Amino acid sequence: MANVKCPHCGSLIDIDEALQRDIKAKFEDEILQQKRKWQQQQNEATLKFEAEIAAKREEYAKHLAQLQAKENAFEQRVKAATDSALNSEREKILALAKSQIESENAAKFEILQKELQEKSQRISELNLIKAEMEAQKRKFSELEAENKAKSEIELTNRVNQERERLSKQISQENELKFRQKDEQIQSLIGQINELKRRSEVGSQQLQGEVQELALQEYLRLNFPLDEIDEVKKGARGADCVQIVHTREFVGCGKILYESKRTKSFEPKWIDKLKDDMIGEGAQIGVIVTEQMPPHSPRLHQAPSDASIWICSFEEFKGLCAVLREHVVALAFAKRSGQNQDSKTAMLYDYLTSPEFANQIKTIVSAFVGMQESLNKERNAMERIWKQREKQIARARDGAIAMHASIRSIAGSGVAQLEDVDEILSLEAIATEGEADTLQNQDGDETP
Repeated sequence: MANVKCPHCGSLIDIDEALQRDIKAKFEDEILQQKRKWQQQQNEATLKFEAEIAAKREEYAKHLAQLQAKENAFEQRVKAATDSALNSEREKILALAKSQIESENAAKFEILQKELQEKSQRISELNLIKAEMEAQKRKFSELEAENKAKSEIELTNRVNQERERLSKQISQENELKFRQKDEQIQSLIGQINELKRRSEVGSQQLQGEVQELALQEYLRLNFPLDEIDEVKKGARGADCVQIVHTREFVGCGKILYESKRTKSFEPKWIDKLKDDMIGEGAQIGVIVTEQMPPHSPRLHQAPSDASIWICSFEEFKGLCAVLREHVVALAFAKRSGQNQDSKTAMLYDYLTSPEFANQIKTIVSAFVGMQESLNKERNAMERIWKQREKQIARARDGAIAMHASIRSIAGSGVAQLEDVDEILSLEAIATEGEADTLQNQDGDETP
């Protein structure tokens, strides 16, 4: 059913009902005019016939009156004749008069008889006409009912065809829109998968550079007095060298960092880092790796050399500060005036002892625990935001589909959405705000 809005009064008009009403009124008006025409013709024929009969009857009565008057006059003349008139003459006159009257009456009667026969024939014909008119009237009524039924059926078929056409048109338009959206979604999914594939198959060198830059940036921001030197690509040595300085002493010692982001841990990294430490004169070496050794998944010292530590990126943030303090303490012990050799040996023994390793593990474990708690909170908030995004998307899609359905039924009487992209832009703003919040949280943790 389709409605249109009246441009004058603004009310909604049912198109189907208006079409039915117009066709029905037009058909009933034609039937009424034909009825009136037939009735008028019948009335005119009846009045004309009755007028002719009345005229003939009046004429016949007039002739009879004239004949009666003549007969009365003749009888009076005869009566007035004297008794002395001859009976024969009287009889002759009477016979002659009677003969004349009879001949005149016979002729007139014959004429009247013919006229009556003609009138009777015309009356019979008129009765036949009336019977035919009644038959035509019945046929006309039947035809009227049949035409009315046909018009109702035709109107219903036209309405159904129009409704079916509009339904197909709306379905085709919606199908094209949905198909276009599906194509866009499939295209975006393909692009996302391609980007994900490229990201996954990205070079290990690039992945390592990202972690290496993060290490250097973290060290520079947290230890501004130290020198953080980057080993150039292609040069022999570790990825990063930290030369420790304090406000009292310069060049307290060196810490070498090797950044690794590969799918498996390689034991040969330990030997290489040891050689690099000897070449740089570093006291401590740290391997920051994404994949820990299978036998020791947490922070630990290398089994073959206690001066080399193996940790993850999260553990590195707590480990680097502890190692730096011990490098400073070792330098201070070396520069003290009394018992320098013994203190240095004692400090070295302490730095390579299980006690020192356990203390560092305790400190780093506390730091990692806080980091994991923060990550859990962030993941929980991300899940809540994703649920809200899905709810907003469902509400948006439902509102757009409902508006399209109502508009397809009611036509232009329903206001059209100015721009559906406004809803999408609101969602994009919300998503961008959530991303900024996450980025700020990451910034507070990791520069």
